[in-house]
Amino acid sequence: MDIIQDISKTTIKLIIKEPFYGHFFTHILRKNNPKTKTVSITLTKTESILLEVNEDYWKTLSVDLKIGCIKHQILHIVFKHIYEIKKYGNTKLFNIATDLVVNQYLKKTQLHDNAIVLDDFPFLNLKVKESVSYYYKRLQEVYHLNSTTSSSSGDKFEKTTLLDEHEGWSAFQQQSGAEKQITEEKLDTYAQMSAKRLKTTDFGDLPSELITYLNEVEKRLNPVVNWKRVLRLYMQNSRKTYLKTTLKKPSRRYGTLPGIKIKQKQKILIAIDTSGSIDESDLSNFFSEIYYVWKQTPDIRIVLCDTEIHDQYLYKGVLPKIIGGGGGTNFNPPIQFSNTYRPDVLLYFTDGHAHAPSIKSRTPIIWIISSDGLSISDNEWKELPGRKVKLSLS
Repeated sequence: MDIIQDISKTTIKLIIKEPFYGHFFTHILRKNNPKTKTVSITLTKTESILLEVNEDYWKTLSVDLKIGCIKHQILHIVFKHIYEIKKYGNTKLFNIATDLVVNQYLKKTQLHDNAIVLDDFPFLNLKVKESVSYYYKRLQEVYHLNSTTSSSSGDKFEKTTLLDEHEGWSAFQQQSGAEKQITEEKLDTYAQMSAKRLKTTDFGDLPSELITYLNEVEKRLNPVVNWKRVLRLYMQNSRKTYLKTTLKKPSRRYGTLPGIKIKQKQKILIAIDTSGSIDESDLSNFFSEIYYVWKQTPDIRIVLCDTEIHDQYLYKGVLPKIIGGGGGTNFNPPIQFSNTYRPDVLLYFTDGHAHAPSIKSRTPIIWIISSDGLSISDNEWKELPGRKVKLSLS
């Protein structure tokens, strides 16, 4: 049995039975890893979400348990448990608390015999559908780091077979603040896209807690700057067209194959101010906005510049590992680069604190000013050529 193929078959069954989880799982990479004890969510080197599966373990699961296993992982991701470990001192209790949360959303047939559930702790009288924080605090009341509980159900604290699946979460703890923000927003986007694929009846079948989360995601994913309105002014009339042959459609003139298809393409250049006045928070916000642009127009080239260009590359939705800069600010090098590169539009992310460019741009410029950057009342604001928009604090 090819495990990746079998996981794909399980995904199809999940899409049919519980569409939200199935659609969400289509965004996650899969890999057979014998070193993984059971199943674990982690990150690839390019910051993509990866499900690592032990083939021997997977073979022991029934169809329902395979579906439950995938749902379990998705709920950990959706509820951002992969990022919360730093808030808690006891890793074991945290892992148990997170499983207590997600396993309440699984059907009994989807729960492994070793799954941790509320009934494992009858002496705590735990409430249903509570937060990780609630379950963690209640577990702390009867658990001691240097001694075992005297309760007859104390062995449940040691029931950690399935908690090995949390080992891959360490990759998320190693992300920088900017990398974490990009990944979290990717996950929110996956959740939003999955929800939009649901029929009204399917959406109504979701737990109320998950519906509340999806509604919050919908609000959160409205970008700070309304790119649809700002960019549309520059992009609608600047689409480049090119011809592409196709075997699906015969030529209208000659009735033969291959026919010709007219495609439209947009090319965006994004300059990012990496001077000393731009901190990590600003860069994180810049890349968050850039990610939204990239989802709509994938042909984006990034230029990193302070007084000179330190790097330029084709953006693939991933943050650069190293961002050079830290000096002053000179707007001219990116504009000079743009005049040679000839994009449809130049987006310049900056705080705006520099002399106005002396080089005239052959391309329309949109200046995206950081929340603590220039204000509309500043003289420098008026001196920047082109359209200016300001990121809000929210």
